[in-house]
Amino acid sequence: MTRSQTSRAAFTVLRELVALHTQNSVHFRNVTARLFPGALDAASLEELPYLPSEMFKTNALKSIEDGDVFKILKSSGTTGQARSHIYLDRETARSQTKALSSIFAAAFGPKRMPMLSLDNPGQLQNRASFSARGAGILGFSMFAHKRVFALNDDMSVNIEAVKAFLSADAPRKFIFGFTAIIWQEFLQKIDGFSPAACVGEAHLLHGGGWKKLAAQNISAQAFREAVTAKLPCVKTVRDYYGMVEQTGSIYMGCDAGFLHTNAHNDILCRDPDTLEIAPPGTSGVMQVLSVLPTSYPGFSILTEDLGTVHGDGGCPCGQPGKYFSIHGRLEQAEIRGCSDTYEAAA
Repeated sequence: MTRSQTSRAAFTVLRELVALHTQNSVHFRNVTARLFPGALDAASLEELPYLPSEMFKTNALKSIEDGDVFKILKSSGTTGQARSHIYLDRETARSQTKALSSIFAAAFGPKRMPMLSLDNPGQLQNRASFSARGAGILGFSMFAHKRVFALNDDMSVNIEAVKAFLSADAPRKFIFGFTAIIWQEFLQKIDGFSPAACVGEAHLLHGGGWKKLAAQNISAQAFREAVTAKLPCVKTVRDYYGMVEQTGSIYMGCDAGFLHTNAHNDILCRDPDTLEIAPPGTSGVMQVLSVLPTSYPGFSILTEDLGTVHGDGGCPCGQPGKYFSIHGRLEQAEIRGCSDTYEAAA
């Protein structure tokens, strides 16, 4: 299927989701009636209605009965901040898992690998009501045949566990974590390992938390260099863009340093003043779209993130589809990155 065919198929699903949530979610129906009166007849991606991400913090947005709620995901947040609550039924949770599996396999291959989680095991204590951190760890754990935590519950480094993981006899290994936690709680606390301490090669995937690093003038390049200097077995460092409001349909980073859409999602960039579509190469507010959410009206969300869509095709890495960059948060928007707010949740 070509990119244009994929886009048309995704748009068809998104239009169906407009009708589904208009029928089943009173909040979504009220918003669209006031702000997007022609939503059911949208003729293009740009005409689809969207909800501001803030609404998921202030309203119980769901399109299912209370008895059908299988799991509730919660966004990260410091003490006193409102947190998004995302209501999943079994069908939506299953769809998210399948989508995440296909996106991960396209980047790292289909075979399971041993996994080092650069976090602490306490994040998985309550499996019925996950934080964004816990959901991320558990979601990527399905690609592992063994999982090891690099940190103890008090956020100290379990150096023996890390040594054992690196020296284990496996040709390929997977390391996962949230950006600020990796930097502050792991890289800044270890001396590093020699190539002789590592068996095989490792691939690191990280997401969220760039605001803290940017405040310290730490670039993506400096982050990658620190990772490979202290963990010489790491051959690939990729980031991803995602949020608890659209779990599963993440945007994977490429070797050229850009983020990409895929068959499960799309993205638009809007002028922060007019909310009109911004021209390619122009910075604006990002609108994320996902074909997955059926249990809650989270298929089209206007985020608080600034970014740039560089083009549709033509990425230096050679991948098809839209490629884009995320620059940071809107001024006065709440800081709610998965790892930016980890201190209060740890």
